[in-house]
Amino acid sequence: MKETFSSFTVDMSECVKDHGINIIQTTADIIQNLEPHFDIAIKIASYILVIYDKAKTNKKICRVFADRVDLALTSIKYLQRHIDKNIEKFHEKSYFESFMHFIEVLEHIKNFVEEVSEFKGFKKFFVASVVNQQLNEIRDDFDNCYKSLQLAIAIDDVVNRENENEEIKSDLSQLKGFFEDIKHSFNITDQKLSIITAKIEMLEKNSSILDKSKPPTIGPENLIVPEDIIERNSVVLRKYRNLDVACKPTKYSTDDNNPESKKAGATLTIWNELSECPYIIKFLGVSNLDIYNENVTVLEWAEFGDLKSLYESKNLNWKLKLSMARDVFRGLCFLNHIRVLHHDVRCENILVVEGFKCKITNFTLSRKTQYVTSKVHDGESVKQMMRWMAPEKLKPYQKSNQNTKIEPYTYACEMFSFGMLLWELSFNRVPYKDMEYEYDEIVEHVMSGKRETLNFVNCPPDIIDGFTEIITSAWQHENRKRPSTQKVSKILESLYKSHENNLLNLNEETNYEPQKSQESSFTTSTISTNNNAIEVVNKHVIDLLPLSDGIEHHNTKAKRTKSKQDYKICWECFNAHANIGNKTAMYWKGLYLWKGFVEKNQIEAKKLFKIAADAGMADAQLEYAFAYDSKNLKNPDLPFDKKECWKYLNMAAENNNSIALYHVGITYYNGKMGVKQDKEKGIGYLKLSALQDNPKAIETLDKHGINL
Repeated sequence: MKETFSSFTVDMSECVKDHGINIIQTTADIIQNLEPHFDIAIKIASYILVIYDKAKTNKKICRVFADRVDLALTSIKYLQRHIDKNIEKFHEKSYFESFMHFIEVLEHIKNFVEEVSEFKGFKKFFVASVVNQQLNEIRDDFDNCYKSLQLAIAIDDVVNRENENEEIKSDLSQLKGFFEDIKHSFNITDQKLSIITAKIEMLEKNSSILDKSKPPTIGPENLIVPEDIIERNSVVLRKYRNLDVACKPTKYSTDDNNPESKKAGATLTIWNELSECPYIIKFLGVSNLDIYNENVTVLEWAEFGDLKSLYESKNLNWKLKLSMARDVFRGLCFLNHIRVLHHDVRCENILVVEGFKCKITNFTLSRKTQYVTSKVHDGESVKQMMRWMAPEKLKPYQKSNQNTKIEPYTYACEMFSFGMLLWELSFNRVPYKDMEYEYDEIVEHVMSGKRETLNFVNCPPDIIDGFTEIITSAWQHENRKRPSTQKVSKILESLYKSHENNLLNLNEETNYEPQKSQESSFTTSTISTNNNAIEVVNKHVIDLLPLSDGIEHHNTKAKRTKSKQDYKICWECFNAHANIGNKTAMYWKGLYLWKGFVEKNQIEAKKLFKIAADAGMADAQLEYAFAYDSKNLKNPDLPFDKKECWKYLNMAAENNNSIALYHVGITYYNGKMGVKQDKEKGIGYLKLSALQDNPKAIETLDKHGINL
């Protein structure tokens, strides 16, 4: 016989609970108390679909879950609307618990898709088998849970697992090839990239951690005037350590101590650390010259100037253009890897150095992937950028949409601009050149779904096919239809390898017969967006407090008041969710048992920490490692296990827990716990911890005179 809420014995003097779940007597009570849980499920599902739309990588893998979540969203909303007809289901304890677990599965999907859709999961997900294992575990969990809820739309009627498996296999293959190319191209360790990314995070937050950062300074006596003086606009050529360098005036002063100078100093310091990337123009330091009243930045010299000036003055053959396009895209991949978007991708912002290698310049490190740009009001700046801008960024400049909400600048916008740059490089002119003085005309042209034409002449057929595929897919009006990084990288790398052994010099003639012009002009539909944001409105204690509300109550109230009543509210929430299998709740229940806020049982707490730790929760990994700390040697039930402690401490550090990063760092730096001393590795971990504002890590670096 099924166990139901109505079958429990009820003590009318006090509402009886099963694992913290109050017995609900009326249909109205059940409906009222289910509302916040429905809202949370809908909110998480909606957010997953947003992540999918903005996914940079592993688009097909993300789609596996987007399809399921879209189905779930429809089914959950239907169930919510018809809850009065389905109320008997929620009288069943097993059904209610399945619904609670379903919310947990949605949270797992959100975390997984967030990781694999961006480069921030690079190190963790470099091994394709890790992705595949986690994907299958979450997919199976979702499907089983969905079926147990008997929702309106059967999942087997919508999802085809065989087709999914082929798409997953394709994405994993691209993932492996893409990151092999990335690792081969960028001579920077994973740890150093993580440190750079963390510094950019601090830069975006205007953190004071980087206030002491100063870029390298170069004495003016070390900048030698060459025999052949070259000046381009305000940039002059000098010799520095037998290298040709460009000296460009800057308003930054090493002597100023205002917030703007501090941020500029931190930015230049980070730029200097990017010098090992071969596709970013190198910044060498700051100096001063007699010919300028202000300081100068000392940069790598670009022998051929910017790419726009080069294609206007020289005849670039198609194979050289292929090599240049590959260089530019690799540079954009690197910036995206450290979670920076360029915002102004065009040939004028690409410098060409010796050997016709292309390097990106004019990017701003503080404009990260989640940065929301404002409308550019400078008319001249608009005219310069508009030809490369995505439709969603042009929309506010359309006369009929002057008051339109400004859309964030996303990876999809960057991809659109790269498509325009590739067109510009292919045909040696800026887009929409005939509309030179009528930028309103450009806006209307693009917003109506029209683009430039493709008219390749004397071009190898495979390059025509590859460039056409990239350009037309990048030009898609609907941003979700634009290609992933992996797809574009695969096309360019494959083309490059097929021509690598016979790349021609700058003006060498090609022997290809003229190809018939291939023109492409197409119209696509405009983006449809859903702005119906759903908020969680119930913030008071209900019969089963949503787990997120229980955590919030702990962080905002119980920690402050330290009252038994507030701790008890949280405890009942964590206990109830843990007892129906929620791994996050198990961690919180374990924390309460460990610290004895309501009850104390460190043995049980340790078991709960391990379950949550093995599910991938960083805080639980840290607590489980500390449960093996030598302080507990006196407790025979918690014996010290150095191997287990170190294993889980490293797991927490890999998941970017600042406390774990500090302890792993200090262990490597000092050679403790039987770990071989490795000061360089230890410093890397300590820097990552310090960049999360960990006071012990900051103090340790200062103590040893190590500059962040």
